[in-house]
Parts: sequence; C-alpha cells; structure tokens
Amino acid sequence: MSLDNKKEAARKKSLGELGELFAVKALVDKQFDRIRNLNDKFMNETFADIECDKNGERFVISVKARNKYQI
Repeated sequence: MSLDNKKEAARKKSLGELGELFAVKALVDKQFDRIRNLNDKFMNETFADIECDKNGERFVISVKARNKYQI
C-alpha cells in the first residue's frame, strides 16, 4: 500500500469517527439514554454505528460522514 493510500485511509477513518462523535453529541443533546457506539466493540459493525434508548424505545442508528471537495 502506497503512502498516499495509507493517508487517504487514515483520513477516511478519522472522518467516520468524527461523524460518530457528532452523532453521539446530538443524541445526548436530545436526551437519549444508554448511548453505545457499536464500533467500540467490533470495528465496522455491519448494520449500525450507534444504539440508544429514549422513553423505553430502542434505536439503532447508522452514521454517514462525508467530506466533499469543491474547487
């Protein structure tokens, strides 16, 4: 793997982690309970990134973050 490919992979990983942090903060702000990042246990969980509860209901959330370049 070339150095450029490694940098790009690290950038995408960081962007994904940042998106998940923003999602967790939004859930905390909206008073969700028991917020769990599913990627903490198994990296790249297949169906979702975050699991949380609110008012006795369970939610499973997939988070997508992107960085669009414009010149």
